[in-house]
Amino acid sequence: MNRHSIFFKLNLLFALALAATLGAGFVAWQHLQKQERMELRLKGRLLLQHTRKKGRIDPALLEELGLRSVPVTQSLAKRLRRPLKGGKPGYRHRPRLLLLRQGSELHLLLRTREGVSAFVSPAAPWQRYALPVTLFTGFLLLLAFIYLQLRRSLKPLERLEADIRRYGEGKVLRPRPELTNGNDEIARLARAFYEAEEKLRRLADSRRLFLRNILHELNTPVTKGKLLAEISEEPRTREMLHSIFGRLSLLLEELAQVERITASGERPERRPVRIVDLIDQAKDRLYLEEPIPYEGPDRAILADFASMAIVFKNLIDNGNKYGKGIHLRFREDRLEFVSEGEPLAHGLAWYLKPFSREENRTEGFGLGLYIVHEILSRQGMALSYRHEKGANVFSIGPLDFAD
Repeated sequence: MNRHSIFFKLNLLFALALAATLGAGFVAWQHLQKQERMELRLKGRLLLQHTRKKGRIDPALLEELGLRSVPVTQSLAKRLRRPLKGGKPGYRHRPRLLLLRQGSELHLLLRTREGVSAFVSPAAPWQRYALPVTLFTGFLLLLAFIYLQLRRSLKPLERLEADIRRYGEGKVLRPRPELTNGNDEIARLARAFYEAEEKLRRLADSRRLFLRNILHELNTPVTKGKLLAEISEEPRTREMLHSIFGRLSLLLEELAQVERITASGERPERRPVRIVDLIDQAKDRLYLEEPIPYEGPDRAILADFASMAIVFKNLIDNGNKYGKGIHLRFREDRLEFVSEGEPLAHGLAWYLKPFSREENRTEGFGLGLYIVHEILSRQGMALSYRHEKGANVFSIGPLDFAD
């Protein structure tokens, strides 16, 4: 069990409480037995003093002291006649009073002129210890009841944690009545979580619906604009229309990519994909004729082919636009995209935000690296950047190899 878990701490707390209770019970039991011996010894001394004066044991005094006479067995008498240890040499001092426990009874043995007498308390042992034993048992039961109730109250946390993990994976949740029906803190927390999850899901659905409608409505006029640019007779107007509608078409394409990536919160299914196949797919999407150099083994990685092809396409396109000599190389468990160029003006985190674009750059809309980051994060990978020896190096990983 995780030692940082609240259940581990709860178990440890009650284990210590149980150990402390048992220890206190043992000490109390020893104290009660010691007190019983002291009281019985004191009663024996009173009997001896009274016997010296009266010459006999008074039954009324026995009743007043709460003692009952019992037959003296041979074993009891033998114990009383045994000399005490540590006496003077040649001096056999036999005890006149002795406490001896046989079974559950504590016997008081007295040796007088009349002989050996034995006495016990008239109350049974369970009567004498009934109250402390009842209190101790009741406390143990109360401790166990509190422990079980706390375990029962905290048990829903495990199911709530499972739902939170499922929510993090993008799965649709339904409120659990066994978690939300109640007035304790866990039930209120569960209700707040499910309500927040439903609101966020509605907002995400509304955003996706709005984006899809916008893309659908804008795609038609952009297509018509491209046709108008083709039939325009004036070269300058045709070039301007080509530039305008080309940029709008590129924006719509990148927005469509964002919508496809964020439409489902679930991680894509990863299958073995060859790195060279991803490079070829990126070349086809970018309409590149020149081969892209790759330094590394021809190995297969575990990835979603469709989304990982977008990563390769965006990183290769980014290297061609803002540098030269784009090539790929394999280093340990990462794949690097290298191109000569000036270092980035901002940190990588700035470019991972949507629509982050430097003012002196007119191409693109600042969505390329954002899309790359979103795809990689959903496949358990990350994007890193460094500038070395006059080259910008974007690396993705760690890569999971299929073989």
